[in-house]
Amino acid sequence: MSEVDAVLRRDFAALEKLWGQDFTVNAPNNQVVKGRAEVLKLFHAGFATYSSFVREIESLQTYENTVIVMGLEDRQAYRPGSHGRANGAPPLHKHLDEETW
Repeated sequence: MSEVDAVLRRDFAALEKLWGQDFTVNAPNNQVVKGRAEVLKLFHAGFATYSSFVREIESLQTYENTVIVMGLEDRQAYRPGSHGRANGAPPLHKHLDEETW
């Protein structure tokens, strides 16, 4: 299962396997969240629930055990009662800067 599939399905067990302990993200509220456990707390709280999620990777650079990823993510927030649609909410566009795997 890919990370995007796990995010859309809210498969916390898969995400815990995919993400390292020091996984860090720029959350939808533009706050930097450090650590897999803290990121998963956001997901458990329903803060990061999406009806669609598309990732476009523009560049990968590898330095020993670190990969720098640059690209774009388009995510559409899920709204309760929307039957899987986003109820007209605007998509969230994030530009990926870097991530350590």
